[in-house]
Amino acid sequence: MYLWTKPKAGQAALSGHHRLEQRSVPPHVVLFLIYNVLYFVPLIVSFLLGSREVGVGDVLSIPSKIIGEVCVIYSLGICAFLMGTYWRRLLGLCIGKKSYALVDSRRVHFNVINKFSVLLFCAIFCVSKILIIPTGVYSNYGIGDEFMSGSAWSFSIICSELLVVLSIVALFSEDRHNVRWFIFLSLLNGINLLHGTRFFFIIGCFVGIVYAYTRRLIKLRNIVTVGLPAAFLVLVLSYLVFLYRSHSSSDSQGSTIVAVFSPIIFESVFSQISLINTLTMSGIFSITGHVLDFISALITINAPRLLIPDKDTLFHPSVDLLSLSPLGAFNGYAYGLITFGVFFPLYYLLWGAVADWLYKMSRHSSIWTIIYVYFTAGFLFRIMRDGYVIPIKLLSNVLEFIVVAVLFARLLDTLRIRKSQSHQG
Repeated sequence: MYLWTKPKAGQAALSGHHRLEQRSVPPHVVLFLIYNVLYFVPLIVSFLLGSREVGVGDVLSIPSKIIGEVCVIYSLGICAFLMGTYWRRLLGLCIGKKSYALVDSRRVHFNVINKFSVLLFCAIFCVSKILIIPTGVYSNYGIGDEFMSGSAWSFSIICSELLVVLSIVALFSEDRHNVRWFIFLSLLNGINLLHGTRFFFIIGCFVGIVYAYTRRLIKLRNIVTVGLPAAFLVLVLSYLVFLYRSHSSSDSQGSTIVAVFSPIIFESVFSQISLINTLTMSGIFSITGHVLDFISALITINAPRLLIPDKDTLFHPSVDLLSLSPLGAFNGYAYGLITFGVFFPLYYLLWGAVADWLYKMSRHSSIWTIIYVYFTAGFLFRIMRDGYVIPIKLLSNVLEFIVVAVLFARLLDTLRIRKSQSHQG
């Protein structure tokens, strides 16, 4: 299984058809700004129109003074991320004229063996979805802690995450049917919609945006002219899934534009409850935060389940996270305030610098390209809606998967060379 191969002598690293073009604004900057807009704008709309008007009832109470604080927090996070990304330019230490060019020096070789391996993994993915049927996730729209725990659920989520990685491998490969493979794998991952898990489908959409943006298939202005209609179609699909999963009818929900936009309202506004509660409830926010809880949670979540069977519930003993976000998801900025206090912008400064480094490294091999795309479309989105612990855990799983795949490919390559040498001998 040779995923990453060097080009032949005298051959260009990548043909023009496969080259990922340099963009004046890096993809991770565009996507990070989109993530902030998707979660911030619905909050402002619900505040201006009233929570009942946008269909979220009284679950979100936003005092006027809190809105200003939320604006400041979002602004600090965005500015810190941009400073991390452009720190070289800000300090006048830009290296080379094309330091932001995203151009592979190696190709992703998606041959028959690789395709068979992907199909085999698809079968494993389907088995993982069958194993969680007894938990009842397919018969309830709301997913709670009684479902989102245990080995079967964790195995299902890991398989879904790795299927996202394989879809990235397929899309950014040299195969002439790369887009078709990506669509197939993304639609298969859409099975998660049946138990109310939307973010894998959303991440797939963001992967497509990164691909189109780096291939110069879309420009920034096209994100408005093309992206908005496409987003509306996704919302309609999500709304139909919502009606089916919640056992409701269009009449009971109301055939209004607000109803169609309800999935993104629920996804965006409900995840802000944790931020609102962090700012309004006493005893939650502290100047220095709870860094030790964060480190403990990272160690716990990465420990084998055999050692800590109930590790899903052992997060942040100093703060009851479930009470802060009873309807699921957890705003990243709220998690940052709880964990790092007033120093939370440093976290986004760090990841901005990491994104800049990965973008530069993606020029050198397709391995780094795949990591960069996943980091941009998956990890950055997750820290916006899932806090910090789970995204880091999934990122570590993805890196482990890539390392194992590379080592396995090199092992096969070594065996092939030795076999060839033995025949020649």
